[in-house]
Amino acid sequence: MVKKCKQMSDTRQADIPTAVQQAHLDTPRVFHVLGVASCVGASDRTCQEGPEALRALLKCQPLPDLRWVTTLRDPQDVAMDAYAMVAALAPRVAQQTQLWSAHGHQFVVVGGDHSCAIGTWSGVARSLRGRGALGLLWIDAHMDAHTPETSPSGALHGMPLAMLLGAGPPDLVRLAGTIPALQPRHVWLIGVRSYEAQEQQRLTDLGVNIRYMTEVKTRGLAAIIAEALADLQRNTEAFGVSVDLDALDPVDAPGVGSPEPGGITADALLAALHGLGRHAQVVGLEIAELNPRYDLHQKTVRLAYDLLAAWIGYGHPRT
Repeated sequence: MVKKCKQMSDTRQADIPTAVQQAHLDTPRVFHVLGVASCVGASDRTCQEGPEALRALLKCQPLPDLRWVTTLRDPQDVAMDAYAMVAALAPRVAQQTQLWSAHGHQFVVVGGDHSCAIGTWSGVARSLRGRGALGLLWIDAHMDAHTPETSPSGALHGMPLAMLLGAGPPDLVRLAGTIPALQPRHVWLIGVRSYEAQEQQRLTDLGVNIRYMTEVKTRGLAAIIAEALADLQRNTEAFGVSVDLDALDPVDAPGVGSPEPGGITADALLAALHGLGRHAQVVGLEIAELNPRYDLHQKTVRLAYDLLAAWIGYGHPRT
């Protein structure tokens, strides 16, 4: 349940600069936020509360340059199954991100379950047709590369990356207007530690850049993100970042539906992504799988807030 402002007074707010300090931030821009309060792609149907929980905190502690535009929700039709609902919502998400991307506006999409990514990045890919390739950093404990034929659970939030790479139901795969929406060599999957053999084989055969959690621990997240960014800056027209909060260690982010131990630390993620939202080639950020029902003292909601602040360039990067 979303708490009121008076109950959030202990929240650590990121350092927000004065008007003089703010003038020194790179590339001034407005960051448009789209909530996608969808849960039908997940096995647990409570993550739809994530966008509103984060929005409530932003109302209490606004971030300069950030504007929450609207929140999209699942169709209210009890006759529709999960697939039909995702297929109905994804084009609406894609329409919005395509519009923002085409006009050079930075965006943030806040899910909901990670099936929102089908719409988010298909829309951006559509806006880039004829201009160049879209690159994507996908930070996640899972590969999200199943198809309906290989998924043990049948949950659509375990399939969005496969669909963006061209495998899955035709109407969702074709949402970008081209197949696939993403070229495998322009996708970096970082922080993985829970997956099935079929999806691992699929991504390996395609040539997706996979950096497992074992490598993150050995080399450090900052080094891997730097490697990915160097590649994407050279080889893509634009790129974005999709963060499933279960990529983080449950100690730092308990409020997710599919926690996996041994993940990325909050400090490492905030430091690695600090200020990236003001990079000239970056189109947007996606945050998925925030679930307040499982949170402890709003720890994960506050982390999502800090991630937004770091992305914009406010606060101090932490190591």
